[in-house]
Amino acid sequence: MNTHPLLRKPDIEGLLKWGKANGCVIPDCITFKHEFSIGIHGVVNTPIKDNKPEVKIHLPNDLIIDGRLTEEVFGERGTKWSKMLLARLRFEKDSTNPKIVELQKKFKLYVDSLPPVIDSPMVWNPEEFDLLKGTNLGSSIFKKFAYLYKEWGTFGEKDNGQYIAMGLDPFGSGEASTLKMPADLYGQDSTNDIHIQWGPIEDALVEYLQQNTIYANIYKQFTKLIYRPDEIEWDSFIAYFWAHLTYTSRAFPERIINPNCDESDVMLLPIVDLLNHGNRTKVEWSTDKDGSFCYTNLEKDIPEGNEIFNNYGAKSNEELLYGYGFTIKDNEFDTVLLVLKLDDQMFRQAIYKKTPFKIPILEDYTSYAFESKKTEYDSITDSNGWRPIDKYSDGMAYVINKINTLECVNQLLDIFSFISKRDDDADYLSVLSRLKGIQQLKIALNEKLVKIEAPWEFETKMELDEFYPILEKRRIHAENYKNGQIEILKKSLKLLKGIEKVLLAENKSNILTAEKIRKHDKDHDYIMKRLIDHDESKDIIDRFNDRQIMITWLTARIHFNSFPNRYRWVLTQFEEFKKTYHPTDISEDTVDLYALLFKGADDSSSSLKMGDDSKIPVTIQELSIVSDFLHYNSFMRVSLTTYGMTAMLIKEE
Repeated sequence: MNTHPLLRKPDIEGLLKWGKANGCVIPDCITFKHEFSIGIHGVVNTPIKDNKPEVKIHLPNDLIIDGRLTEEVFGERGTKWSKMLLARLRFEKDSTNPKIVELQKKFKLYVDSLPPVIDSPMVWNPEEFDLLKGTNLGSSIFKKFAYLYKEWGTFGEKDNGQYIAMGLDPFGSGEASTLKMPADLYGQDSTNDIHIQWGPIEDALVEYLQQNTIYANIYKQFTKLIYRPDEIEWDSFIAYFWAHLTYTSRAFPERIINPNCDESDVMLLPIVDLLNHGNRTKVEWSTDKDGSFCYTNLEKDIPEGNEIFNNYGAKSNEELLYGYGFTIKDNEFDTVLLVLKLDDQMFRQAIYKKTPFKIPILEDYTSYAFESKKTEYDSITDSNGWRPIDKYSDGMAYVINKINTLECVNQLLDIFSFISKRDDDADYLSVLSRLKGIQQLKIALNEKLVKIEAPWEFETKMELDEFYPILEKRRIHAENYKNGQIEILKKSLKLLKGIEKVLLAENKSNILTAEKIRKHDKDHDYIMKRLIDHDESKDIIDRFNDRQIMITWLTARIHFNSFPNRYRWVLTQFEEFKKTYHPTDISEDTVDLYALLFKGADDSSSSLKMGDDSKIPVTIQELSIVSDFLHYNSFMRVSLTTYGMTAMLIKEE
């Protein structure tokens, strides 16, 4: 009886014999095992005490798959060529290239030991993928697909020194200038094939992939990696996709053995890459004059039977899940990524020219072995020492991490305060700017939290023609990932609430609210009645929100020049505001409020008489300037528990 492909045990013994026969030194204290739940892993078969015996693996340069080999095969170096070489070693059949034949023979046991599928969400079935709704991964996977697809489409074959574009269909039957989704693979009528001209980011492709029925059909193609690998062509997108996932989960920086290579160059290390990742494991990576790689475990004591780990760095569950296909429960290195979209060009220009702090983008947070860090702030092209503005087309990216959440929240608050400050206000650290920034940041964090906490429900099952079971381990990984995000967001909101509480307490005497007006202005009812003296005035005022109460009260107090001493500063601030005030278009809200207050108003220029003996007229322009004054000097405090909003007028500093 044939064994299910995923249940076949890899030939670990053969792989280790191959390694030792070719100069790989593996200590006797390590035993490699295979379990279906965690794959191949190493354990110590004798207690390690005070680093004795030494846990050290030495891999000779000749067994390393690096840029030397891509140069020999393709005449090129670089990450994409490394992935293409691996695809060729795995899937090319009856090659006529002597070098490929040689490498396939040499690395056969290693390539055969590589898993057919990495548990990255990029290969999860449609129902499993739905578990990630509301998360960064859930919203970015299709863009990663589009980017990878475009990367694969840039390959070519040399002909007399010129590159000729390969077909751009992911499964081998496309065209050179456009991306074509073939009808036979996607279950569509041929007239509905989609053609997309290559652009900066293939938004149309992303939108296309997000359709559940389309993704389901793409998923079916991935199953070929498990059940029908012999049908896969080495230069197809599926082969390249497999190689990409293999590299994201196993690659090491080539600069460890070759300091002169490009920072983004990568290599594969047979046998060394059998060790799983441990967040806190102390290890050393080194090389020698021959370019060999040496792994040394620096843990002082390891009990017999314990797993021995490598350490790929402090990685969040988002990085681990996407790149390696697993998560760590209660991961201390967890992070939340917050991306601020900048749709308005003028707004982006303002940020770009005036911001006193650095604004990172998504590229700055990549930490896979094969992704260069040169993107951070090295590639500066303009005279001001900043990135080109088009680098921010996907938004500004900020990370909140679990270890120093408060520092991250304060950094975010700086940018939100800067965004929220008034156009003519140079100080983004003013009380008003900070309080506005706090409200906007609260809303952004809470929206993200609500999306992640939303109950999972597979909404599109009826669109699909078959049932997709959810693997328990993938459900657990999705849960670990989301729980880590939720914990950080809740902690961030709690910290933000504390910052807001202190700021409000410190400025208590410089803040005016509708509640304070009702509490401290004994003439409140009289002054409001004096302004709107008709039968429905009480009912109208009772229905007012905080902002409408403040506008009405301010209009009355300013109009009658009658302020309580406690709030005399409001009149002074209003008079200063008027000195530089330029009339604006009267808002619809102001027109509606005016009509509500003063029944019988014919148009925006009407003058209505007050209900007192002086018969002083009040115009809609008066109401409008008070509304603008309040807008300029106040903010709306947001309550995330009651979802209410409180208008707060701030005294100028």
